[in-house]
Amino acid sequence: MTVAGAIGAAVWMFAFFGLVDTRNTGLVVLAVLVGLLCHAAMYGVQASWICELFQTRYRYSGASLGYQLSGIVGGSLAPAIAVWLLRTFHSTVPIQLYVAFGCVVVAATAMVTRETKGADLARAGERETVV
Repeated sequence: MTVAGAIGAAVWMFAFFGLVDTRNTGLVVLAVLVGLLCHAAMYGVQASWICELFQTRYRYSGASLGYQLSGIVGGSLAPAIAVWLLRTFHSTVPIQLYVAFGCVVVAATAMVTRETKGADLARAGERETVV
C-alpha cells in the first residue's frame, strides 16, 4: 500500500497544481481528495510498518524517534523549501519535482524493507547469522 500510495502521489502531483490553479471549486476539491487518497494509502499502514522495523525491546523508542524527527524535518523544511522553489523559479514545476522525488524515495524505501509476516518480532531488526 505504501508503494502504491507513493507512486500515486508522485504521479498525481503533476495534475494537482494544474487543478488547483484553475480556481474552480470542484476541481480544487478533486485535486485535494485524490491527494488525500494517496496520502491515506501510505499513512494507513505506516504505524504497523514502522513498529515492525524494530525489536520489541526498542520498538517504542525507535518508532517514536522516527515519527518525531521526520515530523520536524518534513514539517518544517518542506514548506520552506516549497516557498523558496516558487520564489526562485516562479513556477510550481520545481515543487512538483521535489514532492515527486520524495515520493520516489518513500516507494524505494518501502520496496527494500523486509517483510515481517511470520517473523519473530521480538527479534526483528537483528542480523541473521549464516552458519
